[in-house]
Amino acid sequence: MRYCSKVGFRFTEEQKDSQGRPNGVFKERIEERTYKADVMSYGYRNQPGESINDDYKITNKLSMIACDAFTISHLNSIIYCEFLGIKWKVTSVDIQRPRLIVSLGGEYNGTSEE
Repeated sequence: MRYCSKVGFRFTEEQKDSQGRPNGVFKERIEERTYKADVMSYGYRNQPGESINDDYKITNKLSMIACDAFTISHLNSIIYCEFLGIKWKVTSVDIQRPRLIVSLGGEYNGTSEE
């Protein structure tokens, strides 16, 4: 199945004061880019968690065409992929140029603990 997916990259940037000097305060910024992908595997599982309800995890793998310099140089910044309208945490990225094999896990909730 072919798919078009948004990928989120997280960057941490030092803020500047009114005179343009770094002030020691860091802020996260998310940059989204769109990539074409093939769905290699599609599945889900319930995983017991610390809450009353089990955590819902998907076990999907996407094969994305991502051979541009930005993506290759920022692989360690990829934090989520949007799949079927939901943002999912990226658990691993395998490089098989010109493709990236992206494994997805639990739902991404936008907190810093990811």
